[in-house]
Amino acid sequence: MHYPKTEQGWRELQKRIASVHAEAVEQYLTKLPCPKGQKLALLKAVQDDLKNGK
Repeated sequence: MHYPKTEQGWRELQKRIASVHAEAVEQYLTKLPCPKGQKLALLKAVQDDLKNGK
């Protein structure tokens, strides 16, 4: 694996990593055996925790 050598390269890598994490969370939530409303509430709670630095 070749790591980025520029600041811009590191920012792009961080964006790609965040995208992969978001996709993984989405797939996990999709597979949960609960109603869509509960899934949305869970996603909102996760987003709120991230915004609050938890």
